[in-house]
Amino acid sequence: MRDRFRHVLGQAKLGYLQGSVWIAPAPLDKLREAVCSMTTNLDARLFFEGRPFASESDSSLVNGAWDFARLAQAHRECLGLLAHPPADADASYRWHVWLAKDRDVRHCALDIDLLLPAALLPKGYLGQEVYSVRRPLLA
Repeated sequence: MRDRFRHVLGQAKLGYLQGSVWIAPAPLDKLREAVCSMTTNLDARLFFEGRPFASESDSSLVNGAWDFARLAQAHRECLGLLAHPPADADASYRWHVWLAKDRDVRHCALDIDLLLPAALLPKGYLGQEVYSVRRPLLA
């Protein structure tokens, strides 16, 4: 059950601080229902909602809970692909191959991107740049 529980938390993109401490940047109402349905044994689960007691900032908690180096690498792969699209006049098969690669690298990045509120984005976050380059290119 613990492994299943960890999987559910990971799929919900919660951040893992230490031991049994997971954090989220947004309310977890839907997740609460899913987790509560996993067991009726109240001794097997204990959840808290709250704010840090000491002077920990939201950004320091965020930076400690998620792998932003991995996310930055995924965004750099997206930007690398976006920098070399086929020409407008290229055959459709070249566009088909390129769009398939775009879908793969974009999904890889989106799988790990938390899409955090702007106030919590780490320094050097490239997701907004990926979006701004990709949008006009594929318009």
